[in-house]
Amino acid sequence: MASMHQITRNVQIIPVSSAHTDGTTMVTTTILDMSGWEGVAWLAYFGALTTAATNFIKAQQDTASGMGTAADLLATAVYVNDQDDSAVLLDLYRPTERYVRCVIARSATAQAIQSVIAIKYRGGTQPITQSTKVYSAEYFVSPAEGAAT
Repeated sequence: MASMHQITRNVQIIPVSSAHTDGTTMVTTTILDMSGWEGVAWLAYFGALTTAATNFIKAQQDTASGMGTAADLLATAVYVNDQDDSAVLLDLYRPTERYVRCVIARSATAQAIQSVIAIKYRGGTQPITQSTKVYSAEYFVSPAEGAAT
């Protein structure tokens, strides 16, 4: 019998951006409410890169849920190296304002984003309810070998 324990009990995993085709526009992720959470890590996965030096992800925060006065957070830019099909991770601990998001800056036309996942951690209430965008989350303790179906 599977149940939600361990990592699925201690973090909330949220898909915050779907795939974006090649382009140069900035991509902003879903806005996250950090009330009751201490940190969030964004994992951004990139496809083919043509210019790595100026492609990066950064964190922004705001006091309002609409992010109308969103401000970049000092020195949070995490640059993508020049390797195709690579991922970068930005971990933000204890933001000073309630609402946060990740912004992806792309510099050339062949900068596809495959996906961005947010992992909120150190929540004040347990068990953690996973995002409705996570279809299934299960945990297994020392299962026997055999057919997985």
